[in-house]
Formats: sequence, structure tokens, C-alpha cells
Amino acid sequence: MDVHKILSDKIERLPIGDHTEGIKAVLFHIGTAVRHLQRGQAESDESYFTDAIYRCNQAFEGSIKEAYRVLAAENPEKKTPAEIEIFLQNGKLLKKRVLDLFSNYRREWRNPSTHDYKLLFHEDESLLAIVSVTVFAIVLCDQILTKLTFESSRADVVESSVPEEIKGDLLSFVAEKIRAFASNYVVKPDDVTTLSSSYAEIEGAIGGFLSAEFAKISGLSILLSPVLDDRYEADLLVSLGGEHIALEIRSLHGRVPISSIYELSTSKVRSLLQKNRKVTGVVMLFYNAQEADYIIGGGSATGFGANVRVVMARESFKELERLYPPKKS
Repeated sequence: MDVHKILSDKIERLPIGDHTEGIKAVLFHIGTAVRHLQRGQAESDESYFTDAIYRCNQAFEGSIKEAYRVLAAENPEKKTPAEIEIFLQNGKLLKKRVLDLFSNYRREWRNPSTHDYKLLFHEDESLLAIVSVTVFAIVLCDQILTKLTFESSRADVVESSVPEEIKGDLLSFVAEKIRAFASNYVVKPDDVTTLSSSYAEIEGAIGGFLSAEFAKISGLSILLSPVLDDRYEADLLVSLGGEHIALEIRSLHGRVPISSIYELSTSKVRSLLQKNRKVTGVVMLFYNAQEADYIIGGGSATGFGANVRVVMARESFKELERLYPPKKS
């Protein structure tokens, strides 16, 4: 697996903006770190391994600056790296898996190399640092893509069709809006083969769409990737009054059988509803880029109650009904 190539592809998929130059600099620093590693190996000179770490640190700093620029919508040039790190660590802007990688790189590589000028690194350590900072940049690019798509999707909604008050329950209302979104969302042809990036775009696009559609509703909030407990991070959370609707997104594109994806997702949702009393309902979207006719079901095939809605292409529902035939009473 070529993680450098994966990062390069992620960067190419990001829309052009103020962040572009900085993100490309991150890729350059990582490429330079790789060359330092290779030169150290070829010349048996361990000083190059330490040089590789310092280049990784530059890539790390560039990554967090551009993340701050996009996620916080602030100019990072007005902040010190330390201020940005503290903000990202405490500001609840980073997804949990991104925050874990962020904390790990700071602890294992950046802080030791920054504060101990006598420290020398070995070949294996420089390799681990390169992989760590590259993976961090990769998942950060996905989160940046989600935020950029969120803003773009929100701007695309010319005028909200939703009244100032919702009649009925929030769960059904959100499910219908997600069904309408899925039926009209168009994925570019090349997106179909890049699951993680298209997933990031779908997550952001839904969030932006709902944010614009629900703009007139006083007190309604939409959160991207909220951490609901120590183990569960929803893709989206829509809250109004005492109702909190979590969104779980899954892609049906690929070779994984629909039954496997559905069973894993339903198991996760059941666990959430049992352990987290804040969540009053869940909408599960099973998105297929090659389908446009979506319907809403209650998930009765696997025993869900009234607090879950399943949004899925009609053809996919037919396959589920074949796999999980209704139980005879």
C-alpha cells in the first residue's frame, strides 16, 4: 500500500481554495522525508533519519494549520502552532479517529524532537513517523472534504422549502428529507470507485443540505460527526427540543454483500439506542451511487422499533426482503 500516493489522490480531490497551497506543501514535506529516509538507508548515515523526522514535523504543522483554516474558518497565520494545537485538541472539531492520530503524533514524534535537541532517531523510528503523519494527513483530508462539501451543499440550496415549524415527529421529517436528498444527489463518475472520499462528500453534502433546509426552524441544530459516547461517533446529529436524531451512513457500492453491511450497521445502531439515552431516533442511509429511487422503511426485517428509519434504494430493499423474509405471526 502506497500511503503517499493515497494522500496525493486525496489532495487532488479537494476543491481549490485558500487551503490548497498549504495542503500541497504537506505532501512535499512528506515526500522529502521519504527521500531523507532512503538516503540514510543508502549511505548508512543515521543523521538523515533525524532529518526525516523534522520534515514530518513540518508536514504535521502544515496539516493542522490548513485544518484550522477550513474547520474553524479562521486564518491560521494569526495563531501560533501551539495555539492551533490546543484549539484543535479541545475545540471538538476533529473526528475521534483524527484526534487520536493527532495526539499520537504529538506525543511520539513532534514533542520529543522539538524539545530535545540532542535526540537522534533511528531508521525504524523515521519510517514510523512518516507513516503516522501521512495517515494523519489522509484522514484529515477526508474531514476537510466533508466540511468543504457541507458549505458548498448549503450554498446550493437557494431557498428552504421547510416551514418555520415541523408538524409531526422529527424522526419522520428528517428521514423524508434524507430520502429526497439521496434521490437527487449526483455522484461524479470517478467518485464511484473511491469509497472513502465519496463517503466524506456524501456526509458533508447531507449536512449542508439539511442545514440550509432547516434554516428557518428556531432551536434546531445540526452537528457533523458528534461523539455520542466513548465508542460511537454518529455521522450527523439533528436536534430540536428533546429530540435527537442520529444519522448513520453506509455505502452499498463495492463487493461487500448488502447483508454484511446491513447486519453490521444494525448491530451498531441497536447498541447505540441501548446505551445512549440522548438519542431518540436513528435514520440509516444506505447510499448507492447507481440508484435514484429511494424509499423509507422501518427496519422491521431485523426487528427495529418505531425509533429507526431505513432509507434505501427500492431495488436494495427488495434484496433485503429476500434475505430477511418477514416473520409469520
